[in-house]
Amino acid sequence: MIRCGKKMANIATVIIDEVQMLEDPDRGHRLDGMIARLKYLAPQAQFLYLSATIGFPKLLAKKLDCQLVRYDDRPVALERYLLFLERKQKIPTIKKLTTEEYKNTLDKGFRGQTIIFTNSRARLPHNSRSPRDAGGRLSRGAFEPGAPRGRDKIPGR
Repeated sequence: MIRCGKKMANIATVIIDEVQMLEDPDRGHRLDGMIARLKYLAPQAQFLYLSATIGFPKLLAKKLDCQLVRYDDRPVALERYLLFLERKQKIPTIKKLTTEEYKNTLDKGFRGQTIIFTNSRARLPHNSRSPRDAGGRLSRGAFEPGAPRGRDKIPGR
């Protein structure tokens, strides 16, 4: 729809998640261009920009010409770990942390979730192998966000 350049009169709301990516040196210009095209093609639409990690939200709201609505409380608490380990300790430690989190059941009945960031794409498939629960089930996925479209999922996942 965007590439055709046709006006989108039936679009009421456009939601842009992870809007902090505007500051990404490799992909920020793409997101900025997409937002500009959407504003042109759907000028009647309400734009909703989401991010949990914006350093200067007032400045970004001004740049995007939008009203800032800020929530300082998170509905789900985050725990962060920064691990500096020898290679042989890394995977067992990650497995321990993810297994412990998976044992938790949230108030809506969902199991605890874990996101692992790694500094090496080459190790991503190995790091994403997760322990299974007692029934042999575990939902998991490994993604390479910078990979070309269609190749963003690690093979075998």
